Amino acid sequence: MRRLLTAVSSRFARKAGRFSPGARIEAMESRTLLSVTPLTSPPSSTPVSMPFTSTTATIDGTVFIDNNNNGILDIADTRVPFVEVYVDRDNNGIADLTVDEVVQADQDGDFRLSVPAGTWHVLPVFFGFDILEPTSPGLLPITVSAGDQFVGANFAFLNPGSVSGTVFGDTNGNGIQDAGEVGVAGKTVYADVNNDGVPDTGDLTALTDSSGNYTITGFNTGTFTIRLDVPPGGHQTAPSSGVYHDAIVAGQTATGNNFGLTGPDLAIQMLTAPPTQIVGGTKQKPLVVTITNVGSSAISNLVGVSLFASLDNTVDSSDWAVGGLLGRKTKLKPGQSKTLRVPLQPSQQVPTAAYKILAQVISSVPDENAANDVAVPGVTTTIVKPVVDLSVAYGSQPALVMDYATPTSVGVILTNHGNVEFSGSVRITVYTSVDGTLQNARPIGRSRIIKARLLPNQSRGFIVPVVFTGQRKGVFFILTTAQSVDDLSDNNSANNTVVSTFPSDIR
Repeated sequence: MRRLLTAVSSRFARKAGRFSPGARIEAMESRTLLSVTPLTSPPSSTPVSMPFTSTTATIDGTVFIDNNNNGILDIADTRVPFVEVYVDRDNNGIADLTVDEVVQADQDGDFRLSVPAGTWHVLPVFFGFDILEPTSPGLLPITVSAGDQFVGANFAFLNPGSVSGTVFGDTNGNGIQDAGEVGVAGKTVYADVNNDGVPDTGDLTALTDSSGNYTITGFNTGTFTIRLDVPPGGHQTAPSSGVYHDAIVAGQTATGNNFGLTGPDLAIQMLTAPPTQIVGGTKQKPLVVTITNVGSSAISNLVGVSLFASLDNTVDSSDWAVGGLLGRKTKLKPGQSKTLRVPLQPSQQVPTAAYKILAQVISSVPDENAANDVAVPGVTTTIVKPVVDLSVAYGSQPALVMDYATPTSVGVILTNHGNVEFSGSVRITVYTSVDGTLQNARPIGRSRIIKARLLPNQSRGFIVPVVFTGQRKGVFFILTTAQSVDDLSDNNSANNTVVSTFPSDIR
């Protein structure tokens, strides 16, 4: 609030001629000024300047916005926190930190001044709203004796005025919101205080909601110029003068400040439905969409399409990007359409769930209506994580009798039980085991590396040569393992080992 002190001085200088220092004494004398309930506990104001060497009395009050403009602090009003209130010792209408006692109201708008016995002028530092009570601009001449606690030195500020209206997409450009012409969201309407034609510091502004409605608040009594910040590529059709000059009264709302806006309005439709199931990381057929300019003026800008996997059928930060088409230079006259093929490929990181694949048209220039920028398909798409699950089995059981000195072979069958293609190298290792477990197994020679390409649920047989070197003779189970040696890991290791049904006699 200290930054407002300079402005306060000029404001009080303009108003000083409206009253004399004693104008309120007869009406007030030693009573409370407004009908309020006395404080039950002292307010916890923060002192800013306390020049009095000794004090014998206190002055308590509240700063509030009088929402119902009745001059009384009641439940309908808004308490204003942290406003500075001061004892104007030199009666110059300025909060002089070296001369005046200055305190800051607490978070509830309550303040306490500590003063000697005498008559004191109490004022608030104005924070932008017109004051309603007391009628002399914030001046309270209060007389206190030693030991007094004066309660009710309240300052009621007028509920600020407001301006409301609608920004609508004026499809036919006639300056009237006709049937079927909807409000435009996200547009800036502002009170152009310095009349420079752009919203900047010091201007009161508001954004239109999803229905194109807006309300600007915070006006004191006066006449203000209300403008629409027209987006690039847009044209304003209403009002005909381009602006509204509103005579606003504090506490009241000026309605009907409507603005018509024409411009490009891109809409999107899906011509092909997304698949009902997608494996993350796999490329899908492109989605075919149609982009149409349903607005009232041509567009010649970058236009693209983004695809999202959404759980709630709306584009938001919780969605997964699953494809799209980068912006490309596009020219569309009103009513003209363009068909696009949009790549679709969710990443492997998308969690398994049922989604709606949303298509959103995007442009380098904002269009009139964001409500038709997203196409929602009627089908649900389940996205699952990619899985490779290799299993090994014997094509035929190993021979029951094998010659130690004669090379032989083992026939195995590899199967991909996953949902994506496997294409890579597989290490095949054959073991002998006394009990059919890997724990007690010994490899027969070196592992074999084979190349395999298997579609989901596809099987393929391989012959693995076996030479018993460095092995002892005896009766053993024959074990074979298959392990992927590529980056694409096997989702299930339980079926990567096969054991012969009967032991083989190696002689």
